Amino acid sequence: MNPFIFALATGAATGICSFFFEVFNQSILRPFEPIQKITDRVKRKKLAYYFSAFVFLLMVLFIVEIYSLNDLGFAMVLGFMFALNKMFFQKGRYERKERAKA
Repeated sequence: MNPFIFALATGAATGICSFFFEVFNQSILRPFEPIQKITDRVKRKKLAYYFSAFVFLLMVLFIVEIYSLNDLGFAMVLGFMFALNKMFFQKGRYERKERAKA
């Protein structure tokens, strides 16, 4: 597969999954808020973010190997995991609004 198409598919999957995760987090359930509260208390947040990205990358490689996914499937799973990692370390929408007002 062309590297440009792979990067485009990964970016599209990340964008779409990020959008759905954000919408899902704004629902009544708010499934990511407990994890976001934990990651907000981490002192070295950037290091933790990159370490978790590395762990997610290993998980993606494991999933791709087990299910023998092609390059497009690999890009989709990678985008999903990037979006999930980003959601874990993102501040809640309402907290960002409060900070913007101040």
